[in-house]
Amino acid sequence: MGYQCRLGRNQRRWQCRNLLIVLGALLTDCLSRSWQASFVETSLNSAGKSRRARTANPLLRRHLPVASPTGRACMVSSYAAAEAASPNVPAIAAVVSAAAVGSLLQLTRAFGTSTQTDAASKITSEDNFFGNKRWAGRTAAVAMSWALLLGYAVLFAPGKSPEAQQEDTALLGKLLSTPFDGTVSSIFVCIFNMLGIWPVIYAATVLPGADRQSPVPAWPFVGGSFFFGAFALAPYLAVREYRGIQGTSGSLDWVTQNVLENRLTALSLLAGASYLALYALGDGQIGSFALTQAWAGYLPVFMGSLTAHVSCMDFAVLWMLYAPVLLEDGRRRGCFLGAPSTWKTADLVRFALGAGLPVFGGCAWLPTRPALPSEES
Repeated sequence: MGYQCRLGRNQRRWQCRNLLIVLGALLTDCLSRSWQASFVETSLNSAGKSRRARTANPLLRRHLPVASPTGRACMVSSYAAAEAASPNVPAIAAVVSAAAVGSLLQLTRAFGTSTQTDAASKITSEDNFFGNKRWAGRTAAVAMSWALLLGYAVLFAPGKSPEAQQEDTALLGKLLSTPFDGTVSSIFVCIFNMLGIWPVIYAATVLPGADRQSPVPAWPFVGGSFFFGAFALAPYLAVREYRGIQGTSGSLDWVTQNVLENRLTALSLLAGASYLALYALGDGQIGSFALTQAWAGYLPVFMGSLTAHVSCMDFAVLWMLYAPVLLEDGRRRGCFLGAPSTWKTADLVRFALGAGLPVFGGCAWLPTRPALPSEES
């Protein structure tokens, strides 16, 4: 009888997971169709270009020609950039949606764990590579997201012609030397610099559970994420052990204990992210609001530069992969236990903000999270 009950529960779980996968696929298809239909029209309204100007260069329909991503006065209109981006929308939606569905499956499974005691007993009783300490579904989902991101960057991302690569080199030089001089799209300046904040957020939420991790240590992947983002970090997220039990974080290294657990670090990240967001919203002018102009200047850069295009995709994937990492870090600290229906209102708000707001959610979680309990307690 007990075996039949367990079998029935497992069947219901797999039915729910299959349903989520189907819903994710349908959502991807709907988003790709709706975005593809509205992407061009929205950009036309923001740029205010005529129909004759749209069709002036037929090459723009399959690939955006060189338009100097570093220059504010691009020869190609934002509508033309949007029209060039339209064929990429389904592939972009597939990459981002795969990471989102994978995280949703991880959260669904984690919310089914009733208590910390039950989870701890299951984890400590398993010695196999795959199990409760390292779920095969999580490994497959994150690995698929990583493979899709890598495949998209290699096969579908624009800006690979020799002329575009020269412009890309100039853009990268501007970003590393004088990013705030107004010659680079303010939105991309914001995204590019926030890619330096994302790794710190991930380091602060992953490294407290990185002691004695197997089969690989965390530091090489976390360090690589400062240069390669999700391309370097995703493999570690796929194969690491689950450390979401109170008192199982292990010993902390000096950087984690004195820098990443320090609230001043978190507040500094929040201040930096706020400045970047204000810079983007004002199109380079702090205190103003010019999102339409900023968006019109961003699209040609997004479709004309390989660095800009892949960086923005990397940013989106890092955002989609963060929710399970946030949940695990919270449970190490006594938050987010059980199903969301049993959470306190403060925990619901903190998790919703942390998972729903890119960069700002993580920056808000770090200074407000509880301290790690000791292993003895």
